[in-house]
Amino acid sequence: MVEDNDKNQLALREEAFVKPLVGIYLERTSEGDSTTALSPAEETSNNVIAAYAAILIGCLIRGHECVADTVRSVLPGNAFDDMIHHLKEFMLYQRTAGVNNSLDLTGVADIIHVLQSCSQQAPQAV
Repeated sequence: MVEDNDKNQLALREEAFVKPLVGIYLERTSEGDSTTALSPAEETSNNVIAAYAAILIGCLIRGHECVADTVRSVLPGNAFDDMIHHLKEFMLYQRTAGVNNSLDLTGVADIIHVLQSCSQQAPQAV
């Protein structure tokens, strides 16, 4: 597991892994081709995949500002706001569906807190 294995965390913090992971998140959260409507099942699948990508990103960022900077550099507006919003919506979905226990939801809330902290520490534009 990435969350508690230092060796795995070190390997996955490399920019060569982080940027494609953010790409997966962005691909799954983008509006996509306006001529192609997604079915509700496809939309749900995309939202769940994006949420798990965001959770993994948050685990990699925790305590590592350099990873936060790498992620921030490829996010729209160089901000974590959309990712935070997406994870809050995911928590609501999980809670409403009753598919995760309180420990799981606490873990997602912790990742949201990590991302919010990174947002507050964002480099200021000159």
